[in-house]
Amino acid sequence: MHHAEFIAVTEDAATGFAMLLGSADLETPVPTCPGWSLAQLAKHLGGVHRWARAQLLAGGAQVDEQAADAPLSDQQALAAWFREGATALVETLRELPEDAPCWALYPPARASTWAKRQALETTLHLWDATE
Repeated sequence: MHHAEFIAVTEDAATGFAMLLGSADLETPVPTCPGWSLAQLAKHLGGVHRWARAQLLAGGAQVDEQAADAPLSDQQALAAWFREGATALVETLRELPEDAPCWALYPPARASTWAKRQALETTLHLWDATE
């Protein structure tokens, strides 16, 4: 896969996750994430999207970005909050060159690493939410 394809996978999985949030019971347990409800999984994934975007924008420095509080008890607000973070991440990944330097969990420390990582993270958690 290439950089643009990883971004498209992230966008598609995030869209699916947001659609699920708009219609599913937020209190549904997520068996593959023991102890978490769908709302808690959404908070995690939405927070990861915001954190990853902060790393992309920091120019190589690690950022301890804290996500804005997710509205866990309001289904439509949670879905909108999630979409906002996912959209911002995808837009940032598309705007930056794939070799843009940034802090990353593992080498190489560039935007392409985050594109791959978020494709994996978002797809995996969409799968978690539908199990």
